[in-house]
Amino acid sequence: MPHSWSLDHAGPLTRSTRDAALMLQVLAGHDKLDPATAAVPVADYRAGLDAGIAGMRIGVCRNHFFGRNEVEVERLVDAAIADLQALGARTVHFEIPNLQYGLGAIFAIELASSAAWHDKGLQSGATADMADDVRTLVEIGRLVTAADYLKAEQLRVQLIRDFAKVLEQVDVIVTPSSAVTAWKRGQPSVITGGVEESPLAASWRLTYPYNLTGMPAVSVPCGFDSRGLPAGLQIAGKMFDEATILRVAHAYEGVHRWHEGVPGVAA
Repeated sequence: MPHSWSLDHAGPLTRSTRDAALMLQVLAGHDKLDPATAAVPVADYRAGLDAGIAGMRIGVCRNHFFGRNEVEVERLVDAAIADLQALGARTVHFEIPNLQYGLGAIFAIELASSAAWHDKGLQSGATADMADDVRTLVEIGRLVTAADYLKAEQLRVQLIRDFAKVLEQVDVIVTPSSAVTAWKRGQPSVITGGVEESPLAASWRLTYPYNLTGMPAVSVPCGFDSRGLPAGLQIAGKMFDEATILRVAHAYEGVHRWHEGVPGVAA
């Protein structure tokens, strides 16, 4: 069931980057029955995995992605960036203009898309069986106007251009995957950068820019916080260049082999 056909990213959840490459090799490609897929040749994702990253340009976007994360998450990601430098990569720092408006854009698109998909259920009253938070998100999508939706799409295009311009100067962009590590079930809020916010907002704030732009991204473990909970390093790249982000992820994965660790969560 699609949540938002123009935002959803389909991808495998695996134990290693190599396994992700194997899975994506099967999943990727054009499907004539799916109008959302692109008729673009699929690369051999395994071919360059072991090529290393010496000489590659690693982009670090300091606005939006840094500064409002848990302290330990930021520390672990900064250490991961240092590890990439030690492997021979060069870091390039930059900022993306207009990114602060991305949340409003993705909400307008997501809510309208979700309401459109569930329109029949909305009319029949089937939403009564949904959880309160899910039902609210589905129903308020009907309040998004055509003008709201078009403005959101215009901003989406601008952000795609902004990221494309940066990716002329760097090979990949690295950021934290999530501003926080796992929170307790039912926990009402978390503190990020001294600001209280909902766990949902904190957990997807750093990933939605790539849902909005359609850029490929991968998340790999980059260490554990003091509670034994894993933090993630997110690596994004050019459109249809999954091979490069998997290459960078695989190179980093071999440094500490965090993906073989076990979170310190009580049974």
